[in-house]
Amino acid sequence: MLKNVRTQIRRVFFNGLNGSTAFFHGVVRSVTAVNKYDVVYDDYDEEEIGEAEFDIYKMKVKDQVVAKLANVQSARFWKDANDCNCAS
Repeated sequence: MLKNVRTQIRRVFFNGLNGSTAFFHGVVRSVTAVNKYDVVYDDYDEEEIGEAEFDIYKMKVKDQVVAKLANVQSARFWKDANDCNCAS
């Protein structure tokens, strides 16, 4: 985890499938005693994130959106539809 200190991340927030998108740039400031990343954003907001969140926020923006959509219940049918290219 310590190797990721000073790693830049870009967190994507979006509202719904066709909503607006906002990007927040941040950097991993340190690793906490409970193995969370202490992140500070350009707007001076701070948060602690886990390894799974870090893995998503270091992705390219397009990949983050795909990852988020895969976890939106209403979008699951799109994910499932692309898993198999076979006839029913």
